[in-house]
Amino acid sequence: MGLSREALVEAARGLALHPEDGLLFAEAAKAAIEVKDGPSLRQLCARRSEEAPLDPAPDRYLGLYSLHVDGAPLQAQAHFEAALRKDSSDAESEAALREIAVRLQSPPERTAPEAASSQFADLAKLLKSDLIFDSGRSREGRSPLGASSPPLPSPIPGARDLDRLSAVPSVGAPSIPGFRSAPVR
Repeated sequence: MGLSREALVEAARGLALHPEDGLLFAEAAKAAIEVKDGPSLRQLCARRSEEAPLDPAPDRYLGLYSLHVDGAPLQAQAHFEAALRKDSSDAESEAALREIAVRLQSPPERTAPEAASSQFADLAKLLKSDLIFDSGRSREGRSPLGASSPPLPSPIPGARDLDRLSAVPSVGAPSIPGFRSAPVR
């Protein structure tokens, strides 16, 4: 990073003498991104935009900083779109916008409420058993875990609520007293 900081300082000195130099600007902008110096990059880009208003590079470098350093893909998208407004053939900005589109893809669709309610009902059926609701004795009078197993001291806490889970309403919310679900649209 020390070399990048030095490169940034030297490039800034060179730009003070030759603000029209696009190569010097590019090196300074890359160095500012590498050392994560956002204020210097913004200052460099503002000067470059004044010097060459149709150059897409300042917006592109601000987009790269927003995307890779700030982790702000929407802000980066705005910068890349601004670069493309200045030069519609800016391949680097187009590629960055494609990368952002991939990053911003929505998560997989959720399960429909009807399917979710049947999942809750199936889960309740699996969890509901004689082990949970009796004192440890099976219907035949033996311990469910074998002849030598001691009976369970008491039902598992909360097990009695499983009966209510098997009657899940069609909107996908368990039937819990005092709980109201929003209508599904």
